[in-house]
Amino acid sequence: MSDRKHWLDVIAPVRKGARTEGGAGLLLVAVVAFGLGIYGLFQPPGEMSTRLPIPYGVSSPLLLLFAVWCTLLAINVFRRARQR
Repeated sequence: MSDRKHWLDVIAPVRKGARTEGGAGLLLVAVVAFGLGIYGLFQPPGEMSTRLPIPYGVSSPLLLLFAVWCTLLAINVFRRARQR
């Protein structure tokens, strides 16, 4: 077997004990983060968020990137669980 890693293992590494239930929870987190990121994109520029001390213009793209990373992590969890 080669020592090359799959590209998902480089971007979103998963430990050996990961189970499909964890992947489902990650998908739920990704959906919530994606919804909050889209909501923040439609706020007026310079509007401050109520929970985070940074403007929506900064937090929205970060939430969208977090949602994409959580989705890739969940896909890797499902892929690893299927290989076992």
